[in-house]
Amino acid sequence: MKMMIFALVTLLLAAGSASARLPYEYDVTGIAKTDTLNIRQNVHHGSKPGDAKIVGTIPWNAKGVLGTGKFIRIKKAKWLEIRYRNLRGWVNGAYLKPLPRKGAIKFPTALHCTGTEPFWSLKFRDKSAEHKIVGGAKARYSVTRSRKAFNRRDTWVLSLKKGGKAGTTLALMVNTDRCSDDMSNLIYPIHLYLLWPEKRPLTGCCTVVR
Repeated sequence: MKMMIFALVTLLLAAGSASARLPYEYDVTGIAKTDTLNIRQNVHHGSKPGDAKIVGTIPWNAKGVLGTGKFIRIKKAKWLEIRYRNLRGWVNGAYLKPLPRKGAIKFPTALHCTGTEPFWSLKFRDKSAEHKIVGGAKARYSVTRSRKAFNRRDTWVLSLKKGGKAGTTLALMVNTDRCSDDMSNLIYPIHLYLLWPEKRPLTGCCTVVR
């Protein structure tokens, strides 16, 4: 297990990006005082973002726009998934300025992770996690430990325990801003490797829950 973790850390760090931007908080920029920034319901590859339904707007001087880290590139534009107050949707990233990182980056307390072949999900909320493979039952875990890489600000290992069961499942996460589900043109912020005591590893991508 230790050798596998070392190999995966080496692989993911080699693919890491200095532009990773946890915690994904933005100020609006480049909008005229008489205008607002549109929040679109959905954008996807091959579509015209301008045709997507507008679900709300953000003031020209708004601060504290929260992103999930997920984005998609459509032609030359980068569209970000965000939440502003009670509004959720997609915004043209050209009008959002990421806030600078300050000090240590805290690991998000809520994440939604997914993977394919087989299709599965893993939801983190505070000190608990819920794992489900399509067609199977849900499994609940407690997050017993979260360790940050000694010399990296974007890498964590979480220890998951299933009540009364022997063995610990490890969740290795690296914030690279380039994880793909291989089924869409969406890009996710966090790579995930799930290392089970007696099962084959699962790989997937995670977004921050907002």
